[in-house]
Amino acid sequence: MKIDVTKLSEDREMLFSEEWDAEEFDLNVPGWMYQGPLGVKAVVKRDSGVVVAKVSVEALARLTCARCFEEFNRPLHKTFKLIYSLDLSKRIIFLDNNIREELILDYPQKILCKEECRGLCLKCGADLNEEKCKCKVRNFKEHQET
Repeated sequence: MKIDVTKLSEDREMLFSEEWDAEEFDLNVPGWMYQGPLGVKAVVKRDSGVVVAKVSVEALARLTCARCFEEFNRPLHKTFKLIYSLDLSKRIIFLDNNIREELILDYPQKILCKEECRGLCLKCGADLNEEKCKCKVRNFKEHQET
């Protein structure tokens, strides 16, 4: 998304809108795949020697739980503000890299389908969210409790 600062005024906001392909911006990672385009909007204004861009991104991501490997969809609604020094010798400001960084910084270290996900049994592979383990002894701690 490129912004021509010479067309911005201090008294009026301008709306910029694009659809992003997640592959083109290298946003898909194992466990986090976008489903369809990302809707990216920026409301941009000059304000006292700076350019302020209020950015919003909406998309749908297909995630894989790190504990049970269940795939699930999660809508993404992210808003943030980008501020650039106004330098009239640089007529164009490119927002793409900063928007991409903001999105990537939001990726969780561990994706979970739900906070209380119990995952899979390491021995028999049973989904502990759906059924009881079929193993005689699932782990040493549980063996001691019985």
